[in-house]
Amino acid sequence: MENSKQRANLHLVDSIVAITEQRNIETLEAVLAETIFSLLHPREVVMLDLRESETIVVALFRGDDAQGLPFELKLEHCSAEVLAAFTNYLALPEKQREAELTPSLPAADGCGIFPIITRSKVEGVMIVLADHFDSADWRLASGLALIHRNFVQVLNEKDHDRLTGLRNRTLLEDQILRRLTIARRRQVKRKQHTDERRQHTGAEQNWLAMIDIDNFKTINDRFGHIYGDEVLLLIASLMHKCFRRIDQFYRYGGEEFIVLIQGVDKATAHRVLERFRKSVENFEFPQVGPVSVSIGYVEIMDQNQPTTVIGHADQALYYAKRNGRNQVAFYSELLAAGKIPAPRVGSVELF
Repeated sequence: MENSKQRANLHLVDSIVAITEQRNIETLEAVLAETIFSLLHPREVVMLDLRESETIVVALFRGDDAQGLPFELKLEHCSAEVLAAFTNYLALPEKQREAELTPSLPAADGCGIFPIITRSKVEGVMIVLADHFDSADWRLASGLALIHRNFVQVLNEKDHDRLTGLRNRTLLEDQILRRLTIARRRQVKRKQHTDERRQHTGAEQNWLAMIDIDNFKTINDRFGHIYGDEVLLLIASLMHKCFRRIDQFYRYGGEEFIVLIQGVDKATAHRVLERFRKSVENFEFPQVGPVSVSIGYVEIMDQNQPTTVIGHADQALYYAKRNGRNQVAFYSELLAAGKIPAPRVGSVELF
């Protein structure tokens, strides 16, 4: 028979496994908050994202009305104690906010502040509100936060581009394959329920867009690689501002980027890609001057493999660059209009 200490140890091990089995950093933050809530039973755990101009509530767990929390969380849904602790945290000098604030003893206001640090910057904060935590509880919460921080560092080194902080190509094929699998399952369900005339909704659609900086070699040749790297960093920053948190950004290689957009229809996908293109066009790049991007995109639906998806987006991108640059091109429209060659039946597509 397991005694209470063994059960507690097993629960802790399960919690660590839950954290370290994640590969998506954004999901990992919510898992950390949920783990601390389920393991230590505080009054409230809130995970906040500070990367955008507006603070985003990533996760909120509260014992009294967990079922009553809305789907779209906002700061106003947090308790007064958490909001006060967050306000006090923001009032601290920047260097102090970056320091270790994980308490080893119960905080006076019942709130523990845990900075979420990635790539040596505070990109979020977790606030734990607990009425009856002792020093061991706070130390355990601190330890889980540090496990999260160390694991994020490992993920960043392995799966993220060192210059821009965007994902590299390591996980791209796996992410495309997941979307292809989901699309195929939905197609099978639609065929099985044809009598219901089920509509293909935007929430079910996924898109891959390939983005290329126009005339990037000229930028490097005229201004040097330092300014070229700055352009890459600024492009990555604009991607974070123009797309949603749930979309995924990759530096595919050199001056090429890939965005995975999920859960929107074609019109919305095109609109957000156009918005990004215009944001780059209107942005004032120091020293370099005007910069533009060309974009080719494709719906992830019935392609036979991830390389085919990327190849189709690359074909659309190549068309955009050959026909004036600084534009967004959709693979299926180009194919239907005969502007790009149709794939040969029975052939292996390479790109």
